[in-house]
Amino acid sequence: MIIVNLLLMLIPILIFMLYQHNEKTKLVNLNQNCGLSKQVKIEILPDELKINENKFHAIGYVPKINQKVVLFGFSKNKQEQQLLKSIKTKSLIEVTGDLSELEKAPNFNQFDSNLFYGNQGIHGQIKVRQINKVSYDYKRTVSDIMHLIRYMGLQRTSKFPKTLKMYVQSLLFGFKNSDFKDNMLGVQQLGLIHLFSISGMHVYFLINFVMFMLSLLHIKRESIDWLLIFVLPGYFIVAGASVGLLRVILMVEGRLGVKKFGLYFTRLDIWSFALMINLLINPMLLLQFGCQLSYILSFALIYANHLNNVKRTIMMNVVGLPFILFNLYEWHILSLLANILIIPFFSLVIFPIVIIGYFLAIFNLPFVHLVNNGLLIFDKIMIVVSKFPGEITFGKPIMLVVIGMVILSLLILGNPNLKNKILLISLFVLTFLMIHFPLTGEITFFDVGQGDSTLIRQPFNTSITLIDTGGKPNFFAKEGQKTVYLAPETSIRYLKSIGINHIDNICLSHQDADHIGYIL
Repeated sequence: MIIVNLLLMLIPILIFMLYQHNEKTKLVNLNQNCGLSKQVKIEILPDELKINENKFHAIGYVPKINQKVVLFGFSKNKQEQQLLKSIKTKSLIEVTGDLSELEKAPNFNQFDSNLFYGNQGIHGQIKVRQINKVSYDYKRTVSDIMHLIRYMGLQRTSKFPKTLKMYVQSLLFGFKNSDFKDNMLGVQQLGLIHLFSISGMHVYFLINFVMFMLSLLHIKRESIDWLLIFVLPGYFIVAGASVGLLRVILMVEGRLGVKKFGLYFTRLDIWSFALMINLLINPMLLLQFGCQLSYILSFALIYANHLNNVKRTIMMNVVGLPFILFNLYEWHILSLLANILIIPFFSLVIFPIVIIGYFLAIFNLPFVHLVNNGLLIFDKIMIVVSKFPGEITFGKPIMLVVIGMVILSLLILGNPNLKNKILLISLFVLTFLMIHFPLTGEITFFDVGQGDSTLIRQPFNTSITLIDTGGKPNFFAKEGQKTVYLAPETSIRYLKSIGINHIDNICLSHQDADHIGYIL
């Protein structure tokens, strides 16, 4: 029996070793093909191509090296723009570009595309210099067809009113355009951005909606369950195939399968089944914020099933808070109240309104703008509430501390005694003090592209000085084109991660845009 258990324990280790070997092989193959200005053929699915004016970004498959890559660039003329816009089905695009490994983040705590895409098994990038040709590949798999359905669904929303379009794209198709963050600042600051990632709440609502509609057609429940088992994997692709959605689909499939075969498994068993399948598919996905939050919150929901709605929501926020601080570095005091009040309202009112607005817009029926205005009012209320005082720049705790916070939070769920609560509060306070009052000072030079920016801070944060801010000169920007600021993703993210929410002194060396552009 002991030998059997040891062998079972070795299986996940062997699977992980095989995964790591496969990823290393990919990197070796990628490096052997890296070079400047090569002609490359790339398979692209239309829903994975994002075009913003003359800028484009996509994830494509390169048959030559047998792996996915990130490709990006600027269309230099109308001909190239037309070639990109002609991609409405699975296509083979021939480009001249530079194939290389994904660049690592140049600054601490900056978004790291190398890590983000690397955890998805994507290690290469192609900086496109010229688009030569686009041809069409009609050999479609089931997955390709699902991507095409997603693209067609997104295209149908192009003429929707702006706010309704944003809600439909994010809640039904898992798509967020470049303006999403700018339009959802209030929701982000209140810690409600998870509502706009397709999660269990949305999937269960859609399932219940489909079951209700099919029951009206007198279709048997057994037939509906079989239909869901086969349709849900396709919906996973149509809805954007996010890591959080994978957990939801696996759990729903597990629940339906258990029911069909007359087996008995608890919700925790099904959660564990979903986690194991996720690890088999890609163990590195668990390093992503969305995946971590999805699994820990769903676990807390199961674990806190005996509590009432208010207490359960509070405990889920407490359990998820360490991961939020580790990835976002800040938290709003009103987040807890907002989650208690807004989550039920969102699931009972906002989400159904979005579904209704979608069908109204599809069939050009009246009241579409009424729905759009209602969603716009909701956004404005969130912005007003988010401006209330209470935003705390906590900083980034180390991973060991995050694990300790999560364990203590789960212990409180199981045994809410005073000792565990004091330990958890003490750990939060101690971590906050260590981040905000460091024993040593520092001098940090930021990589902000062409410009310069330097941070000087004294021990215990008694004085914070920033010399220049960096900036990107817009010599070739078109009139009316939106200026893209890099500071929020470079220096500002680092400042927040070390607990700095204000600067005592700003020294500007001279007025060139590459030195002071981000302060203007």
